[in-house]
Amino acid sequence: MRLIYHFIFAFILLYPLGLLAQGTPFIDTYLKEDYDGGQANRGFVMDKTGMLHIANSKGLLSFDGTRFSLVPLSNKTPVLSIAVDDNNIILAGGQGEFGYFLPDDKGALKYRSLKNLLPDEHLEFSDIRHIAVENGKAYFKSLQRVFVWDVGTENMKVLQNSSTLEFLGNTAGKIWVDDQSKGIRTLEGDTYSKVKGGEIFADKEVTCVLELGDKLLLGTWSRGFYKLEGDSISNWQTTADAKLKGLGIKTAVPDLNGGLVVGTISGGILFLDKEGNEIQYYSQENGLRSNAVQALLFDALGNLWVGTENGFHYLRMGEPFRYISPDLRQVPYGYAVKVFNGVPYFATSQGLYKHDSNGFSRVPGGEGLCWNLSEWDGRLFLHKHFGLFEVKSSGVVPVRASGPGSWLLKDWKNGYLEGTYFGLVYHPVSGEEEEFRLNESCRIFEMEGDDVWISHVYKGVFKVSGTDGKFKDFKRYDSKDGFPSDIGINLSKIDEQIVFTTERGIYFYDKETDRMLPHENLNAVFGEDCQLTRLVDDGFGRLWYVENKEVGYVDATSLLTKGEWEKIPLPPLKGRLIENFEYIYPYSKERVLFGSESGFIAYFPEEKTAPILPKARITEIMVGVNLDSLLFGGYFMKNGTPSMEQSRLPEISFRDNNLKFRLASDDFSRGDGIMYSTKLDGFDRDWLDWTDSPERSITQLPAGNYLFWVKAKRKGEEAGEAVSYAFRIKAPWYATNLAKLMYFLFALFLIYLIWWIPRDRHEKETRNLQERQKEQLESREKEYERRVKESEEELVRLRTEKLESEVKFKNSELASSTMALVQKGEILLKIKEELSKITNLESEKAIRDGIRKIIRTIEKDFRLDDDWDSFEQYFDQVHTDFIKRLREKFPQLTPKDYRLCAYLRMNLSSKEIATLLNITTRSVEVSRYRLRKKLDLDSSVNLVDFIMDV
Repeated sequence: MRLIYHFIFAFILLYPLGLLAQGTPFIDTYLKEDYDGGQANRGFVMDKTGMLHIANSKGLLSFDGTRFSLVPLSNKTPVLSIAVDDNNIILAGGQGEFGYFLPDDKGALKYRSLKNLLPDEHLEFSDIRHIAVENGKAYFKSLQRVFVWDVGTENMKVLQNSSTLEFLGNTAGKIWVDDQSKGIRTLEGDTYSKVKGGEIFADKEVTCVLELGDKLLLGTWSRGFYKLEGDSISNWQTTADAKLKGLGIKTAVPDLNGGLVVGTISGGILFLDKEGNEIQYYSQENGLRSNAVQALLFDALGNLWVGTENGFHYLRMGEPFRYISPDLRQVPYGYAVKVFNGVPYFATSQGLYKHDSNGFSRVPGGEGLCWNLSEWDGRLFLHKHFGLFEVKSSGVVPVRASGPGSWLLKDWKNGYLEGTYFGLVYHPVSGEEEEFRLNESCRIFEMEGDDVWISHVYKGVFKVSGTDGKFKDFKRYDSKDGFPSDIGINLSKIDEQIVFTTERGIYFYDKETDRMLPHENLNAVFGEDCQLTRLVDDGFGRLWYVENKEVGYVDATSLLTKGEWEKIPLPPLKGRLIENFEYIYPYSKERVLFGSESGFIAYFPEEKTAPILPKARITEIMVGVNLDSLLFGGYFMKNGTPSMEQSRLPEISFRDNNLKFRLASDDFSRGDGIMYSTKLDGFDRDWLDWTDSPERSITQLPAGNYLFWVKAKRKGEEAGEAVSYAFRIKAPWYATNLAKLMYFLFALFLIYLIWWIPRDRHEKETRNLQERQKEQLESREKEYERRVKESEEELVRLRTEKLESEVKFKNSELASSTMALVQKGEILLKIKEELSKITNLESEKAIRDGIRKIIRTIEKDFRLDDDWDSFEQYFDQVHTDFIKRLREKFPQLTPKDYRLCAYLRMNLSSKEIATLLNITTRSVEVSRYRLRKKLDLDSSVNLVDFIMDV
């Protein structure tokens, strides 16, 4: 944060008005911690845009009034000299380096070295400590060479010198060079010219050259000033010669009043008038951080920049304010001022001071904390922490030296009324004083008839009633009586009416209702929610106010000229008065004093000349989602040189259309009271409200062309010239010409689809109809085929059923044949049994009957043999020629084997087969075994399964 030092110095004249006309201007001090650069500052230039550039020991330091930026030289050495040409090109010299600063395509300053234009034999040189520009040429001086560059070209000349060059500068349309052995000469192009009598400077080391009125002054290191008038050179006598010769002249510039300001190498700065009389002197003892002054520059507002070896200063000479302090060593708080019998007295935190023909002095007996000064009946009273005192020619004498501290007194009844730490004390002209003890501080009070109104910082307001100097009672008024709150209430007497300032508006006492009511007239001037802490009627048609540390006045005379009250703030005073002890002393219409933490501040309204309206400036524009991309660095370029006009329209991608505009003005007075109003054509309908913020951010702008405007003004004044910056937000990808072409083609495609879809639908419907007809035809064909197939299947089914019936019939017959065979076996068994029985018969007749029975059984068995043939025939029909295939495949088998295979095919058991073959079961097993051998079957193969697969 910028450090502000309020150092006080004044050469005071003999009379009060003269005293108040003198003093020290406000001084802003900048240290390296404030601008993040090097400590030493050796040169200033102001370019055409109003930007200040400083030759800093870390590089080129630029300042727009709110922000600093630093650009180093290519070899990172200190910038020792600086100049600016007519094309706004900033020239700089350093240690073994020189060149210039030019904006890049985005308007940000970049350094470009000129060493590449030098021949190899001149690449090594000493410091470039002086630069001059004349007639389109830039002159860079080292110890024994001058480099002459045709600005903006590749043309560079080197002027070699046999002896040391002490100085190079330009004024009166000439380049002046101080040669250690030849004295002062002029340089025209690349030719040196003698100056008549210039050899007297051969041993004097010229440090500066300037025009002062009709004479040309040359300052020397230790011999003072010389003047050149025509062909005559002589010493210019000043009242400060002894001081100048001892301190060493480093630089000098003309001031705006026809005099000059001299910067010294070891003693600060001196102000001289045009006759050479010393006016003021500033050094480390009274305002500067360093006595080693390196550079001086007056800006357009008449304020002075002072570069030193330890930071730089801004002396606000052009403002109608001056600091006055009676004690430069202690710089006490200033609480009150009173001009009494033509002598100004100052009540401070360090005692009471006065100013007379001997200057400032402390009044005897006035030591300690002094709160106030009051005048009554031709007497001057001093209010101290230890009581009430009277100021006499011999010193301060006590009136009431014991008891509570004293604040102020006012004329009341036949005597005066004093406010103390604990209440009121009435001092009659004759008789005993009377104390009305409230146990409350009575620092601010006013009388209204027999009533005394007292304000308290956090307890409201008290009304003390009395008659003939006798106090009767008192009443407290606070929020329950109409005030917006109990705290922050103060009182003033405006045009014989007591009014109360509060945290929200101004009030007055209404006797009929015994309540506090809003003061419509004053609230109309200051606002219904104004937060005034002090209001003073100066008796000259002005109401002075303090609101939120802002100080100003309301000019009643504007009612005659403008038909309205004009509220005029004084931004330079903001925050400089003592909080809660704001003191305003309107000594006259032309002189107003304020108490401050650094003595007193004098304001001279009549010295406030017609203001130079501040011109706004756009110093930087950042864009991007994170606002981290530089769009504009403060400078325009045209034809390779800086320009005041914009020559190209930058384009910003749609995704980066977040913008932050950083603003400034050409008023460097700490930004006091500078306000900005902006308007974005194409986005804002009108100018935005005034704000003290030097930035404006805008996000998510639609695509299109825009023109950003900004204007600046000081509070209470008119706006200066507005400046603008044009830019374009590119359309997003979906709104580019290519995208539009794609949309057009897509629209054509849609039109085509609109035409093609019905046509295609008709064709599809036609095809679908045809396909449906075809499908119907195919369906009918398929239905026909299905029915044919079903008919065929039905026929097959019927045939199958018929065959199955036949098979069933054959099976039935086969079963019958099988049963016949079984029966035959049974018959043979019966024959055997019958024969066994016959063998046991003895009767022939019985034997014959038995034989006949056997014959009938055999006849029946013959019929069964016929059944086997039938069985074989039926078996092959049922089992698809099984026996036939068996005979073809296995011809080696016997008929009995075929019969066994047939029975196995029928899956008959061994017992059933034994019966059919009329053999034992064991014989069947033997027959099966033999059959396996004949068939050559492996033991793992099942015989029945094999027979089934044949």
